[in-house]
Amino acid sequence: MLVLKARRRGEVSVPEPLWREIVDAYARVERVMATLETLEEPGVLEALEESRRMLAGGEYVECSIDEVDKVLK
Repeated sequence: MLVLKARRRGEVSVPEPLWREIVDAYARVERVMATLETLEEPGVLEALEESRRMLAGGEYVECSIDEVDKVLK
């Protein structure tokens, strides 16, 4: 059981599994918000669409993570 200090009424006890669930949910919301903020940047959606077109047209290179720098040169 975790004990949290409330601002006005003293302490609140929260079972640890519930606390973990709350923290996990918060982290998921933060990831969604970060994604939405990225997608609202100018040009991002257009770049994604262009990438989809290139992929569909066979314009890609397969490589391992170790080869990425070499491929990008």
